[in-house]
Amino acid sequence: MICPNCQSTILADTKICPNCDYIFTHRESDDDLHDTIEIPAASFADTVYDDEDDHHEAYEEYQTSPIQNAAYANGNTNSSDSNGDNKDEKKAKKPLFSFVKNNKKTKATDKSGPSRRQNKQDGNRLTSYIAYLLSYIKKPIQSPTTNELNKNPNHGITSLLLLAILNTVSITSLANYLVSHYEWFADLSVLPNLNFEFVAWRFGLKTFVFLIIFLWLLPAIIHLFNRNNESEKMSNNVWLTHFFGMNSISVVVAIICFLSSLLAPLIFMIIVLLLTLMQIALLIITMTIHFLQSGNVSKSKAFYTILGVLLLFFLAIIFLVGLIY
Repeated sequence: MICPNCQSTILADTKICPNCDYIFTHRESDDDLHDTIEIPAASFADTVYDDEDDHHEAYEEYQTSPIQNAAYANGNTNSSDSNGDNKDEKKAKKPLFSFVKNNKKTKATDKSGPSRRQNKQDGNRLTSYIAYLLSYIKKPIQSPTTNELNKNPNHGITSLLLLAILNTVSITSLANYLVSHYEWFADLSVLPNLNFEFVAWRFGLKTFVFLIIFLWLLPAIIHLFNRNNESEKMSNNVWLTHFFGMNSISVVVAIICFLSSLLAPLIFMIIVLLLTLMQIALLIITMTIHFLQSGNVSKSKAFYTILGVLLLFFLAIIFLVGLIY
């Protein structure tokens, strides 16, 4: 006979398997086939039942113990509190909105060219300079303290640079045209035949330096004489702005010379020369009116002051021409 549990060979009359302690109950035994019912051994069943009873008693003690119940209650509250804290931490970690994207956008806008504020400032500077020119063109003889536009010292420097650049281009363009057609002019007149090298950019650079010093030198000498008069004391920037404000017409004349020399230097050659001389005359006229306008100085003193300024100015110009050219 074979035990159906452990598959070991046992005797046919055996009721309990010696290997696995299974009990066999024969129902209507047959020689060829025996129907068996598997029943655990008594000793094994007792141990199982005893273990289950012990576990059941321990579970009841755990449930009925006040310490365990209090700990269990505290554990539930702590778990609920910990769940609430976890939710709060998640909310803190994941805010409703973030400034990261906005910062990236602002950085991108800051790097992308000039801002609207900078463009607005540039437009205000341009309109302020145009208003400054128009104010002095309408009323060229005025006190520097009455014009609020004189508070901006950049207007005088802007006019100085603008006059220097425009006249440099005009004179260089005219000189380049005359040199390139010198042989043609020599055949028409008694001009001698000369061979010389003319470099336009070098001549233009020298002319620009000369005009910067030339245009700054006259107001500087006038301001030097003004310092002797206590009633005429003012800052250098305000004086420079006021002086070139009275010469605002020179800026318009310089623009006309610039356009004429570029369009048709041969046709407008005489006009350009006359307008250039006109700018020099305007500087001298402005200086004369300034000294005559000062009420605390007598006319005779103003007359000799004008002569002294012109003498120093022309001597400095002669020295400057020899130094640069």
